[in-house]
Amino acid sequence: MSRQARGVHGAAGHMGHIESTSAKGVPCACGRSGHLESVASGTSIGRMFEERYGRVDESRPTVGRDVNDLCRPGDERAISVIHEAGFALGASLGSLANILDPEVIVLSGGVIHQGPDWRSETWKTSVAEGYASQALDPLLDTPILIGELEGAAPLIGAAEHLLASL
Repeated sequence: MSRQARGVHGAAGHMGHIESTSAKGVPCACGRSGHLESVASGTSIGRMFEERYGRVDESRPTVGRDVNDLCRPGDERAISVIHEAGFALGASLGSLANILDPEVIVLSGGVIHQGPDWRSETWKTSVAEGYASQALDPLLDTPILIGELEGAAPLIGAAEHLLASL
């Protein structure tokens, strides 16, 4: 397969069950532990914040969007949790890039598409730092982009795959 045809599709939904050193010993929704989803999904971001600082809203469990909303006014606790999640995602992307040698990496999924704030400098910087911590030097310039198809991407991809196989 040519380099142009390959990419790393990143988000907890597609790559969430790969091993992440940041998630060592952290239970995953699948019943195992140590998976990226355990530290980089919206649910896990909310859980990490709650474990360290308590609930954002005492009436309900904290979710990633709540933590992200706290980043806007500069809440250092929220920025720390978002940075940790983004770094873990970036490090996993860097490891995968070392194997796959992608031309581009496209991020998609629930956390990324919750709104423009997930494309904040905190998130972008932490993903980039994590990526740089693991990617080999020739891959450091690989673009990491936000997918434009949002929730429709899997269905469109499946349809394209079906059409290509006919």
